[in-house]
Amino acid sequence: MSSSELRHYVWLLRKAGHVLAYGFLTVLVYYAATNTKRLRRWALPVAVAAALVVAAADESYQMRLQHRSGAWTDVFIDFLGIAAVATALWLGARIRNKHKEVVEENAEN
Repeated sequence: MSSSELRHYVWLLRKAGHVLAYGFLTVLVYYAATNTKRLRRWALPVAVAAALVVAAADESYQMRLQHRSGAWTDVFIDFLGIAAVATALWLGARIRNKHKEVVEENAEN
């Protein structure tokens, strides 16, 4: 494997790490918000917004460091993880609500 191929694979792994880390952050904030009475109703938008703010703040900070290079394209890559998890959480909530409606309807009959 050439050094250029190795650099490419390292780059891909680092970007995959961004996606996974910010997806995980979204999950953590979502479940924290669902367990907070005032945020429960807005848990998903709060989770997405919080993860995006952290991603933007992280890249902004990295731009100021001499040994790092922050890039706004990394925020977009972070957003891919955030969006994937947000979509999964939203779909899961819809499925649970539909199932709950069916169970309640059957209980009434």
